[in-house]
Amino acid sequence: MCLPNTRRCCIATMCMLSPLLCASQQTPGNFISFQVPGAALTLPMSVNDSMAVTGYYLESGGYPRGFLRNADGDITTFVVSGSSLTSPVAINAAGEIAGNSVTGSDFYGFVRYANGSIATFNPGGTYPGYTDVAGINKDGIVVGGYAPTNGVSPEHGFIRNVNGTITTFDVPGSDRTQPVAINNAGEITGVYWFDGNVHEGGFIRSADGNITTFGGTPVGINAEGSIVGWSILEGGSKEGFERNPYGTIKPLDLKLAYGAPPNMGITEAGSIFTSSSVQGAQGTGVFLEPPYGTSISLLFPGSYNTLGTSINDSDVITGTYYLYTYVNPGNHIAVQCICGFLWMPEADNH
Repeated sequence: MCLPNTRRCCIATMCMLSPLLCASQQTPGNFISFQVPGAALTLPMSVNDSMAVTGYYLESGGYPRGFLRNADGDITTFVVSGSSLTSPVAINAAGEIAGNSVTGSDFYGFVRYANGSIATFNPGGTYPGYTDVAGINKDGIVVGGYAPTNGVSPEHGFIRNVNGTITTFDVPGSDRTQPVAINNAGEITGVYWFDGNVHEGGFIRSADGNITTFGGTPVGINAEGSIVGWSILEGGSKEGFERNPYGTIKPLDLKLAYGAPPNMGITEAGSIFTSSSVQGAQGTGVFLEPPYGTSISLLFPGSYNTLGTSINDSDVITGTYYLYTYVNPGNHIAVQCICGFLWMPEADNH
């Protein structure tokens, strides 16, 4: 079971397959592999500048539960008390984790503090409702979308301040407003729908509440206010873009993955990553474009799919990789590993 989040929805719901044994290890190509002990699959969602990783994992036949992997490789698992689903989405520099949880028919947000305590919240103030947490910044401010009733897409944006108070907002004239990320300056980017939910566009909301709209679908924002995202071209293909803090938009020469909307991110220095179609490979990899130097296509050694989900300001990328084996007769697929990874620009021993 996973939250119906159009951006991050359980990177691969199809992955609830067989259990696997995949130990943490250093691998070729600056990759580190890791797995929550006893998990059938491990899905990292966010890495901070201290190399701490959060995400969720599934035991065979179970529901998503949260994990925190520290820089030394030690893994702590956790659940929101009483919940059937705990799904972290982001971790900040202080080690605070924001995510989503479900109890019965109630979909709500949570913050797990560095001391392990957890606070839950519902921006709509009524139950059942639907909360879709999208991000948390260095100050512990959480953003996302919410709807006052369960079973519908988020309709409004929310900002949860560090004292627990919540501010809601909408893009003027919109039918729906869905924040997707917040930076350390308090700027929020996201998607809004208009004309009866027929068309969509992007927005940026400044820390003082001013909203500017633009074309395309934002995915990430850095500390300077540069935004990355994608647009659909004629014929249905996707093209990446970068919008600088002054509002200028330029296309990106990225090999965006087919199918689901790509994960993307941009660092303070301007490095951009995306899930990409890897040339010469059957599956999907990660494409990293540093502001200076040679672009890199990344595929975990031997994997069919390598899906990046987050990048920190040292260009360290986390995500999930899939190892399959074809079994005769009929070339049926057997899953060897659905594991987490860290990719380092330099081969080190974190």
